[in-house]
Amino acid sequence: MPASAPCPPNACPPNACPPNACPPTFVLGAPRSGTSLVYKALCLHPDAAWISNYVRSVPTRRELALLNRVAHHAPGRRNRAWFGADGRNAYVYGAPRSAADRYFPMPVEGEPVLRWCGFPELPGGTVRPDAALRLRQVVRQVVRWGGGSQFINKRIANNQRVPQLLEAFPNARFVVVTRDGRAVAASLAKVDWWPTTRLFWCPQTPQAWVQAGGDGWELCAQEWVHQLRSIEDGLMAVPDDQITRVRFEHFIESPRAALMALADVIGLRQSQRWESDLERLSFPARGHLWASELEPQAIQTIERVQLPLLQTHGYA
Repeated sequence: MPASAPCPPNACPPNACPPNACPPTFVLGAPRSGTSLVYKALCLHPDAAWISNYVRSVPTRRELALLNRVAHHAPGRRNRAWFGADGRNAYVYGAPRSAADRYFPMPVEGEPVLRWCGFPELPGGTVRPDAALRLRQVVRQVVRWGGGSQFINKRIANNQRVPQLLEAFPNARFVVVTRDGRAVAASLAKVDWWPTTRLFWCPQTPQAWVQAGGDGWELCAQEWVHQLRSIEDGLMAVPDDQITRVRFEHFIESPRAALMALADVIGLRQSQRWESDLERLSFPARGHLWASELEPQAIQTIERVQLPLLQTHGYA
């Protein structure tokens, strides 16, 4: 459905979508699978609406999405703030950034907004009875104030929220990004937030797991397995034509062509301006670095844990 076309009659619940802004797109995938890159590249599109660092900070003030418009009028500054000075890294938080870059409007995962709606961060928590309604209100207002027509969001915890997202938006589209689990494990071990991460499937943080004598590589490997299984469980109720799968290794071979195809599927119109913005980015191929970075014993541990799913997804 073109982004400029309103929802068909009765396609969405009441107040689900503002005019010309339906359905939303949710990007799913295990952490360190390239979801941030796909998410931010889509949010460069002039029709995209997204939760910004400002709306995340004050979820009750959705009119702060008005600042999203600033990003579209300052493409040079935007690309630097979103992808780093060299345009090569969608995950910019691990490196020093100037105040101008830190405070520039940028798409974020927006977990505080989702919690304000009433969705617990970890499975098993209580979901507010009106969580779906509140989420529809958030999306409607972010689209209205942000100036786009297509709401796009990426949040790793959404891997466990697919049924709730589908309840809020029966026509929602889901983009599933999959990357080789060995590359994911190698990448997880490097990022500074991993040791203290609260895992939805394990009562211990990675740091506590290792301190208790556990193998850190096993936990990195298990995270990929549990995230993928959780995604597939949630997608069982989603119609096939609302699911688009992106294999990260294929994406990185021809990223601009892949993004054009993805935009067409989720309903973003053709945009010369967006294509020009993508040309300014660099998409470094890092898909197989894990093979040279990891010790043989680490690879053996990871593959022991991941082998069935590696085979299912064509990685082994």
